[in-house]
Amino acid sequence: MSTMRYWGEKRKKASAAPEVTADAVADYLIDLDSQRPHPGVTPMKLHLLMYLAQGHHLASTGRRLFAEDMYAMDHGPVVPSQLGRFSGRRPIAGRRRRALPRMPWEVTGFLDRLWQAYRDLPAEELRTRVLSLAPWTCDGTVRIPDAELGEAFRALPAASRIAVGESVARAS
Repeated sequence: MSTMRYWGEKRKKASAAPEVTADAVADYLIDLDSQRPHPGVTPMKLHLLMYLAQGHHLASTGRRLFAEDMYAMDHGPVVPSQLGRFSGRRPIAGRRRRALPRMPWEVTGFLDRLWQAYRDLPAEELRTRVLSLAPWTCDGTVRIPDAELGEAFRALPAASRIAVGESVARAS
């Protein structure tokens, strides 16, 4: 038996999966970097920023920012879909899709605060920070469980956390 829907009626979502893709988050962060006089986000720094975004989002909301799993590898966290998009050690500003995908304002505000907090850190320093706070047991490639990632970020001092929906001034 099918359910009849009427014009203008909002359809309920079948799952609680995030609407934001890993590609959209990557493109947004690359776009923020490309607006700087000297862009500096390399593929490694992009993966680190995406890891930080996923961790802070999980700690703040209990939900993922994007659906793709994070993996611990020998040199740091990775988002598998971004491994194929970007490689090398040079800044990647300008190497994104032509048009940014639309995202909810809560997400772009959250990513703006994350960017403000971490944009000036070199990739190696950011990597050292990430590896010191992460649920890091890396013997090869290991999927990072959401529960462990969220818990690690909830354990950060309150002044270090970036929450969804907070003001921009607090994160700087």
